[in-house]
Amino acid sequence: VFLIDNSESMSNHWDDVALALYRFIDLASHYDTDGVDLYFTDSAVSVTKAKTKKVYETFQSVKPIGSSPLTLRLETILLNYIAQFNTDRTTKRLNLIVITNGDMTAIESPNDPIINCARKLDDIMAPARQVGVQFALIGSDEQAREVFGELDDDLWRKHGVRDMVDTTPYDPYKDGRDDETLLKIMCGAVNRLLDHHNQS
Repeated sequence: VFLIDNSESMSNHWDDVALALYRFIDLASHYDTDGVDLYFTDSAVSVTKAKTKKVYETFQSVKPIGSSPLTLRLETILLNYIAQFNTDRTTKRLNLIVITNGDMTAIESPNDPIINCARKLDDIMAPARQVGVQFALIGSDEQAREVFGELDDDLWRKHGVRDMVDTTPYDPYKDGRDDETLLKIMCGAVNRLLDHHNQS
């Protein structure tokens, strides 16, 4: 599942997001034959179980605008999944990849929905890596890297919940098709070894 930050602050990064998304879904298509889901933080447009072409067409129909209700969107996706999993324990794991520049003036902190989700997963005794949230950071905002790095490294320790977050800076031009970086983004939130693999 992909969640795209389409706040106005993403305007200067939109071409980067397009290239990153294309590379991510191209890789995902080799591992998940069901297709992928695509949502946006500030748009009702979405697509589910879609192949590469449809996902990219959907992305192209949306533009950056306004602020970014990232917290609300994130919470909705996570809670809907938990309800589904609690009803059907054979539900596939959720690997949620959030593409954002991490501009904290445009988005609210995602701490609360992640902590809430982690506690609910613990309450229903879900497997350790049933849900993973990967923040793929576009751009070079050092404050964003620090804030989202804390989500990755400290959130679970501070609140005594499962570790279900990974954060990876990604420059689609610099990192390109670097297999190591792409693999960490695609699997780091659901694979402990990749989660703890530091990126320079």
